Amino acid sequence: MNHELATLSTFVFVFVQVARTQEGRQRAFLLFITMNIFAEKSLFLMRGRFVSSGLLFKFSTSQCFFDKPNKLYLKSKKRGTSSDAWLRRQLSDPYVKWAQVEQYRCRSAFKLIEMDDKHKFLFPGMNIIDCGAAPGSWTQVLVKRCNSNLDDASRAQGKVVSVDIKDFTEVEGAQILPNSDFTSLETQKSVLKLLNPSGGIDGVVSDMAPSATGFQEMDHESIVKLSYSALRFSLKISKVGGFFLTKIWEGALRSKFEKDLQLYYNRVQVVKPKSSRSDSAEIFLLARDFKGLKTKCDST
Repeated sequence: MNHELATLSTFVFVFVQVARTQEGRQRAFLLFITMNIFAEKSLFLMRGRFVSSGLLFKFSTSQCFFDKPNKLYLKSKKRGTSSDAWLRRQLSDPYVKWAQVEQYRCRSAFKLIEMDDKHKFLFPGMNIIDCGAAPGSWTQVLVKRCNSNLDDASRAQGKVVSVDIKDFTEVEGAQILPNSDFTSLETQKSVLKLLNPSGGIDGVVSDMAPSATGFQEMDHESIVKLSYSALRFSLKISKVGGFFLTKIWEGALRSKFEKDLQLYYNRVQVVKPKSSRSDSAEIFLLARDFKGLKTKCDST
């Protein structure tokens, strides 16, 4: 017990230092949620209040949020059922913990890893565009698999350009365009300027998703519209033999979108990696062996 208390005290000290700034508080929140050290046992030992370096902690359960700049609360009272379910899922999700161990920014990295391990579409030397890249976990995978950071000097060096309408931090080996709307012509011109793809690019991956409204049909139409935007761009700049990977949510437009992909790619597959939660409506469409642009892309 003494060993556990000493270790937890060390963790709390580090946690306090990280949590002193606004950015630090956000990182500390994610750190606490994903690490889940000692779970309920150690938290039970430390329940109560204490002050460390001017930061007041209230330990009662394993949820935390910040009320004021100098206060961190771990609290369960007045918490919604959906928050409880999300927290339990995060704490028990092996991919969340694995992402921390492998230093990926979030669990979604393993979706791309699983898909590539099975279908083998990423190789060193490839030039790839990552749409909807924030917080950067797919970009991290692409950098490694395309060797854009030249980890292996004996293999070809690729390029990765990552875009998202949200802000996200730099990924070593990639060129990023944060706060940029991929659907805008200006952003697409910026992407091409960074890649300079004289012979065409090897692939476009899209993890773009709209802000969910809760209306399934409307959300489905919105994400398919984003995927069509990525597809149209991909058709313009992909080299023959290139690939296109996109995420959509299940719905009525899936079949039509698959058929449109088959007009331009010789192989189209529906992929659902194990790391994609079973209760999620998301699926991925992997289109390979680009035929070349011969006809216009139909869109919704």
